[in-house]
Amino acid sequence: MKNYDVNICWGIARIRVYLQMENYKGFYDINSRGNLKGADLLETAIETDLLEQDDIKNSNCEMKIFENKEEDYCFSCVLKDKQGNTLEIDEEIEELPKFIVGCHIIEYKESE
Repeated sequence: MKNYDVNICWGIARIRVYLQMENYKGFYDINSRGNLKGADLLETAIETDLLEQDDIKNSNCEMKIFENKEEDYCFSCVLKDKQGNTLEIDEEIEELPKFIVGCHIIEYKESE
């Protein structure tokens, strides 16, 4: 990140969330708005209970949030290893945190 100004009162943060299962990896980006900084922003990124498809701004793993036939919220993604092999994951949204191995703020700017 080029600049991180904690004096911004109302900002937009782009946060990258990393997923991993064995040696298969991927990421997705979300935006978080408000008067949050640092670890509070990161906490919003790993709070998956309210995550919706519109929250996903970028992904290298085909991250999708959807409602299944039983009206449960679920996610699916396709993680890749270094050789390009893929691992498809399709789980209920409550299981997403166990695949999260890290996150960081990649952009923070003043809200327009």
